[in-house]
Amino acid sequence: MSTPTTTLTVPTGWSPGFLPGADLLMMPLPGPDRITPLFTVRHWSTNADLPENTEVHDPRTDSAPESPRFGAPSGPDPARGVPVGMDRWSGGDWFGLRFLRLVPSLTGQPVAETRWLLWSAVDELPEGFDPLKDTPALDATAVCAVGDLPLLEMLLDSMAGAIPADWAPALAAEYPARQSMVKVTRRAGEAARTQAAAGPDDGHAGPRERYSSARTWAGAPMVELRPEALEFLRTHRPDAAWGELQDESARPVVAAGLADAATRHLTGRGGAFASLLQHPEQVSTLTIHSQHGRHRAVELFRAGGLVAAVAHALPVQGVPDEALIGLFPAERAPELVLRAAALGPSDSRRLEQDTVSRDLLVRRALNPETELPEHLAGDARWQDLWESAWLLWTLETEDRAPDGTTSGDPAPLLMALNAGRHGNQVLTRPAGTDGLGGVAGGTDARQPAAVRLVPAQTSSLVVTLLNRLTGRTSEDPVEHRL
Repeated sequence: MSTPTTTLTVPTGWSPGFLPGADLLMMPLPGPDRITPLFTVRHWSTNADLPENTEVHDPRTDSAPESPRFGAPSGPDPARGVPVGMDRWSGGDWFGLRFLRLVPSLTGQPVAETRWLLWSAVDELPEGFDPLKDTPALDATAVCAVGDLPLLEMLLDSMAGAIPADWAPALAAEYPARQSMVKVTRRAGEAARTQAAAGPDDGHAGPRERYSSARTWAGAPMVELRPEALEFLRTHRPDAAWGELQDESARPVVAAGLADAATRHLTGRGGAFASLLQHPEQVSTLTIHSQHGRHRAVELFRAGGLVAAVAHALPVQGVPDEALIGLFPAERAPELVLRAAALGPSDSRRLEQDTVSRDLLVRRALNPETELPEHLAGDARWQDLWESAWLLWTLETEDRAPDGTTSGDPAPLLMALNAGRHGNQVLTRPAGTDGLGGVAGGTDARQPAAVRLVPAQTSSLVVTLLNRLTGRTSEDPVEHRL
């Protein structure tokens, strides 16, 4: 039997291969310590058509949260990752929907997964066609390291657009044998999950309940810490023993499993936390403004390729501000911010009237009963935004010198509005204004009276956060200076 050939062009430096459940796989030669990009194409199948114990997830079931709530117990399944992009797409002989998710891999490194659900642009469509409900013809999937996404995004898009209408699923003739490729495991019985918030948020959830009963966040184990334990890690030398007089102050750290009472030393993991907290190269703080007030949500302490994430509970009067702390690869830092700020795919259209008082936005975030100003009341887009639930969030980032002092100028404040399915709006300084941004209500007398709201897809924010939180220097795709 002759080997069939493919009509799909293989990019330079890439090779076709075999992957169970896919009609075609293409990948470049793997590089050192990187996640090898994969591009697969298959005809859309029902789960009954797949090998036993495999299941295909329909990305259309991942919806944006109707009501963004920091620390909501519901949300995207960590195993499925965070859906950050959903848009309409067309290229070559195909059109359809494109989805982007950030997914933790088995190695702990973050992965970006782009999915295209495609219909033929040359075939006649049925009456009443709806891409959100109808069965697609092709399902193309690209996987790469999150850090490689800005470099590979255009290439992967062009590969999807290069699939011809008469594409045949087969290996090229010059590759005589199917190669053994990286196995991609699909979890059996994986149910579709949504990001829709479940029930009212009364602000009384502790850190364990806010993230999961298994004490994990974003699929990684977290350690629950009382404030005094966190303070001990912030101040005690990672490699030093503590004296008898410090036994009482060290007790919470021992209880958290990060110190040994017998040796009076931090464990290896406790020492890693202490080292990152005390000697970071960069410190970033995410602050949430919501109807529960203004409070720190997440602090990120980065040194090299590792981040210690401190996730704070919602403040409740009379209850200690307990926190969760965990270690993550630095390239997962953007995902942690997206999760804490409850960001997902959204309708991020430009506002006709896009310059408003920042104080007004903060007051509306803190008090949902704040009335929409008269000059905006006739704008349907503003009405949609105003009636939705809000999270107004800020990200402050500064580099640190080895002695712990601030190194250089801090990065411009990133401040944005999350209005659930009604979109994300980044706050920028209007042209012609002077003054840099503290948060409205602060003590900086130079605060501009007005800000401009610029729509931003969550997928664009991913690249902005990568640049900020991992030491990258490429240009941000989102305007964000305040």
